[in-house]
Amino acid sequence: MDEVFGKKYVLTDSEYFEDYLIYIGVGYFARKIALKLSQTHILTQNEDGTYTFQFISPMASTTVTFTSGVEFEEVKADGVKVKATITIEDNIMTHIQIEENGKTSKHVREFFADKMTVVSLYKQSFGVGYFARKIALKLSQTHILTQNEDGTYTFQFISPMASTTVTFTSGVEFEEVKADGVKVKATITIEDNIMTHIQIEENGKTSKHVREFFADKMTVTTTAEGLDKVVKRYYVVQQ
Repeated sequence: MDEVFGKKYVLTDSEYFEDYLIYIGVGYFARKIALKLSQTHILTQNEDGTYTFQFISPMASTTVTFTSGVEFEEVKADGVKVKATITIEDNIMTHIQIEENGKTSKHVREFFADKMTVVSLYKQSFGVGYFARKIALKLSQTHILTQNEDGTYTFQFISPMASTTVTFTSGVEFEEVKADGVKVKATITIEDNIMTHIQIEENGKTSKHVREFFADKMTVTTTAEGLDKVVKRYYVVQQ
């Protein structure tokens, strides 16, 4: 991580950034200007163990000094005050911003010696936002199922944006927190090579995910109340 401190990371390309600007309320003309402006990101570590992060742009710049994992009040480049928490883990900086109206943004910056990537998503009070959907479609996902010595199972869902791990007894309901932070009542049943995962939200919305495991691949079929389509995703075993 030391090799990334103090370096200037300059924006070269972006995807769906305008959709995020719409979400946080940036007007049409300001968005068009923002899309054309250069951006520079600089992260430094201070002698007292805190960090300083600089966002530099011709239109507006911000500098924050923070302790990893400790919430603080931040004023964004657009002047909006938020409750912010920035966490540094290895070469990844996770930046969560919560506005007074509850709008939540999450920016995951991954630093390398020669480049930096930023993945941003937002959370609304209902569903998954447009920008978050587009990002989710591009992210890799890994699923791991193991059987424990006591007869329970552990299922891991791993993604660059969010990961979850649940340990369960087949057919027994438990409380689960999904990758998007929503709490559900869940029941997972294992029968032969099929894992059926039912999730019921507080508002009654029910989703059903049927994972069929093979030696070299896995298929996931998802159905949900209010969704008139059957969603299918296909995975291969990573060697």
